[in-house]
Amino acid sequence: MNTTTNADAAVENNQPDLRNNHHDLDPQIPFPPPYPQQPQSRRPRGFAAAASTTSNATATCSNSSPTSNAKNRKEREKEKERTKLRERHRRAITSRMLAGFRQYGNFPLPARADMNDVLAALAREAGWTVEVDGTTYRRSQPVNNSNNLIS
Repeated sequence: MNTTTNADAAVENNQPDLRNNHHDLDPQIPFPPPYPQQPQSRRPRGFAAAASTTSNATATCSNSSPTSNAKNRKEREKEKERTKLRERHRRAITSRMLAGFRQYGNFPLPARADMNDVLAALAREAGWTVEVDGTTYRRSQPVNNSNNLIS
């Protein structure tokens, strides 16, 4: 009578026994988890941020002091104000640039010009061709092939 089990047959054939591998307490090949858990390093944005703030609102109120929440909120408000001021300053500079181009440079800029319009006007002034879709290329002179022919 043959007393060889499937596991013994698998060992003899140098093949792993796949049916009973969950009973093996000393596995030969340890398998790492497919996706290691990592702490979330970035703040969620958009809808995820709104959902996380509402779900965490009760937890943060009970776990942290009210002064730290107020401090974080105050810092966010300050950063928002700084961002608004930066944007206002950038728009003012752009407005002055465009006014100067119109007044002193005789550039035909539209009323609501952006930097793409400015670049197109500058390229045209420098002798480049700017098409409606934004394609820009330098005008080339026709090549005279008669000079290249050897008689």
